[in-house]
Amino acid sequence: MARNVKYDAFISYRHVKPDSEIATKLHKKLESYRLPKDVAKKVGQKSLKRVFRDEAELAVSDDLAESIEEAIYNSKYLIAICSPEYLESRWCMKEIETFLENSDRKHILLVLANGEPDNAFPEILKYDEYIEFDDDGNEVTVKRPVEPLAADCRGENSKERSNAVEPAVLRLVASMIGVRYDDLNQRHRKEQNRKRTRRSLIAFSILGLFIAVCLFFLVKISKQNAIISQRYSDTLAATSVNLLRDGRRKDAVYVARMALDEKNTDEYSESATQALVNSLGIYNDPDELSCDRDIMLPCSVSDYIVSSEGNYLAVRGLEQIRYVIDAETEDIVFFYDETDYDHVAFDGEKGLIFQRKDENISFYDLRNLSEKDLGIPEGRIINEDTRNGIAIATDEGVFLFDGGNLECSFIYANEAPYISDRFDVTCSYAPDGSRALIEIDDFDNAQTYLYTYDFDNRKIERKTINYIGIAFNLCFDGKYIYWRGTDFSGCLALYRQNIDDISDNIGTGITDDIYGLAASNGTLVGCGYDYLYVFDEYLNSDTVKVNSYCQCVVLPGEIIVLEDENPCIHRIVNGQYTCFETNEPEGNALKIKYYKNSILYYSEVGENHISTYSFHSSEYIEPYNGVCDTLKDLDYDSFEKKVFKEKVMGNSPDYSEDRIYGIALCENADYGIIQLWDGQVYICDSNTGKTVKTIYAMDGWINSFYYDKTSEYYYISAENVEVYDKNFKNIFRIYGYDLAGADPATGNPVVVIWKNEETYYYLVTPVKYDGLLKMADEFLGDFEPDERVKEKYSLE
Repeated sequence: MARNVKYDAFISYRHVKPDSEIATKLHKKLESYRLPKDVAKKVGQKSLKRVFRDEAELAVSDDLAESIEEAIYNSKYLIAICSPEYLESRWCMKEIETFLENSDRKHILLVLANGEPDNAFPEILKYDEYIEFDDDGNEVTVKRPVEPLAADCRGENSKERSNAVEPAVLRLVASMIGVRYDDLNQRHRKEQNRKRTRRSLIAFSILGLFIAVCLFFLVKISKQNAIISQRYSDTLAATSVNLLRDGRRKDAVYVARMALDEKNTDEYSESATQALVNSLGIYNDPDELSCDRDIMLPCSVSDYIVSSEGNYLAVRGLEQIRYVIDAETEDIVFFYDETDYDHVAFDGEKGLIFQRKDENISFYDLRNLSEKDLGIPEGRIINEDTRNGIAIATDEGVFLFDGGNLECSFIYANEAPYISDRFDVTCSYAPDGSRALIEIDDFDNAQTYLYTYDFDNRKIERKTINYIGIAFNLCFDGKYIYWRGTDFSGCLALYRQNIDDISDNIGTGITDDIYGLAASNGTLVGCGYDYLYVFDEYLNSDTVKVNSYCQCVVLPGEIIVLEDENPCIHRIVNGQYTCFETNEPEGNALKIKYYKNSILYYSEVGENHISTYSFHSSEYIEPYNGVCDTLKDLDYDSFEKKVFKEKVMGNSPDYSEDRIYGIALCENADYGIIQLWDGQVYICDSNTGKTVKTIYAMDGWINSFYYDKTSEYYYISAENVEVYDKNFKNIFRIYGYDLAGADPATGNPVVVIWKNEETYYYLVTPVKYDGLLKMADEFLGDFEPDERVKEKYSLE
């Protein structure tokens, strides 16, 4: 195609930090840079034309490869953002090679983002090629090492890297327009000095006028500044709430932390403090999973799978393209055009087994980004989250793979020649990954045959099952096999047998038609149509009511059960059952759920994001097994409340008897509460009856009021437990709990909640202001929201 120079430069970079951060800042600076007047007159241009960066130029529907190739072809210079990670990207190396096909290597400008030149600069740019003549007069190409010059943008943090971008821009512009860097830098400094001088003169003029005005309006302005600061903090708090709602927990903590001063001046924003407590999940229900983040996808979800530790997602879009995505960076690692049926599975974090249309099953290695043909044209891929969790079942045999390498071949004709032509094969793994169990259900002979493969000894061994018939829903925990069948009278029964000892077996009758079994470390879980069964080692069971179809996730020592249409997680650890609630919507049959590495992944067909939920154990709200001191529960007409009511009504005629809904007296402090029928709440001094705090709306009836002398916090219990500081600022709330009393040893409040007809008590440890900030800073580290979040939520 004819070359039409459209861009002054093409920025080539790896979509990882700090490379992408530096590329973004360089792009903005280069396109907005204006040449000094004398330089502009000399070179005949005032600024650069355009600078290409793929995230800024490409629409979602563009063909990525063709668009980038066209941009490279029509760019005068290529700016390479160099780092060790940059060298690992074959796409970035391809961009350099494509540019050199039509341009001189002198038109490649380097920017050092990370690492050192010897491990960050592309090899092709470390030498020049020269034509020389040997002793016989023949032309030979000689490579001579060169040390490319680069603009250094390295830094320990984002601020240091930003400071390095400015001189880097001048160095790049000087190279691109053909002037000396020192000349451009000096003119730039002179121009900046002139601007600063003009600004200073204007500022001093304004300052003089401003000081005169301030002397008159000092008090008024001070109050206005406090109001502005408060509103700014409240705005940040609202943004934090929105970020948490959108599944961006770390961003929410970051923004709420911005709204709070380093020192407690008693003028902090109530809403910002509440937002920070909520985003950190300090007082979240221990039995509730909370949403941490939304992973944004390049497509609308048709289905997806998650790697064993959650580092990668393989998402199928509605257009049948399968994208492998880095869950942390949300970058596309690999994509392909998929078959019309599901043939994809992760091999732990090592790679992906998949099948393109009309091709053999392949393995994509995520460690070195290479692809390998496994030589199997068709088969059923089976995987579980174990050390050796990939099997492919075909018409000829079962093939076990580890990291793309064939571990074991189980050929039916060699190992099980006696089975009939009508059979079904499944493969399961011990939760610890030590053995695989191959199950063959022979339908003509009505018999199940079992084989184990030991990964350490690399040995296949046939096992005997003490049962005549097909063993339905058979599962394996490494020691025992469990299955569903019928007893000698034809009734439904459940069986357990030691895989290595046929004499170690038991059976029991069951009444429900269990459709799924899962086992781990001696614990067995059965899924029925109305109940979930948790069996002990003797096959005695406890039942849990379920409302929809269930799927089981087996992990070492743990079984997770997910319901299709019920927003909860059933967790069984060493036989102990716990139910965890989530805030998912109910009754949606298009949900897609996975549980990996203690995280729940949730999405719905057609969405373009995947939400993640996790357990938030907190040392600040812990199960309480002691006996707490109960709070006084005085009748409305008690003497103490009558005296308090008369004092309050004596101070304000608004508190007429017919408007009062309830009265609560504070335990440990001289305050009381008047609650009106319209929801307004007044905290009053019980000695004088004067109002010290007005709360214009509070849900529910106030049933107790407590002051913790140690923390100097007040607790008001209604539909939630509202927590106030010593100045009656509402700093956080504990949702869904009532105040039960106080711990005799610490004075800390004890709260109570009723779930599933059970009563649960928890001890609350109050977090002080300084501790809250420290907790947020430790959680954040050097984290900063990425550019997309900053732009979307106006955080610049």
